[in-house]
Amino acid sequence: MEEVKDDITNDETIDSNVNVDETTENEPTLETVTFQKNKALKQRDEKQVEIEELKAKLAGGSTENKPAQTVDKSDDGLRSELETIKFTVANKELDSDNVAEIVDYARGKGISLQEAKKSPVIEAYLKADQEQKSLSEASPDGSRSPKTKTQKQPATFDEHEEWARKQMGI
Repeated sequence: MEEVKDDITNDETIDSNVNVDETTENEPTLETVTFQKNKALKQRDEKQVEIEELKAKLAGGSTENKPAQTVDKSDDGLRSELETIKFTVANKELDSDNVAEIVDYARGKGISLQEAKKSPVIEAYLKADQEQKSLSEASPDGSRSPKTKTQKQPATFDEHEEWARKQMGI
């Protein structure tokens, strides 16, 4: 990095013997080169300042910009999981979908699971879910078919003849 810095600072003076009229279209003009050089020097200085600031932060371990770490015990912690497990065990009549709805509602409102279960919103949800389940259990699902009695086929000719007469009602 020091080599680049030396190259840029040593080239600060531009040869004044260059005639601007003799340049071709592909060659940049003196003003363009000067502008580009000044821009590069300015960017280099800005990067140097930024590097120095980052080195100072790294070496000093500055904590002024770090946010304070707080432990939120009411959300996503071990205590919250334990509370959910206790609630599930105490309310065995609820299925996992209902418990998940109650937990989401309680966290959203910032209340306990027992309070959430007693809220009118959850009571209405549980009632509607119960009615839905009772309706789905009462109606046939189409997978049941009447059982047909399988009849034993006769093995000998005489048994077959007797079986055929029974079938025909003779």
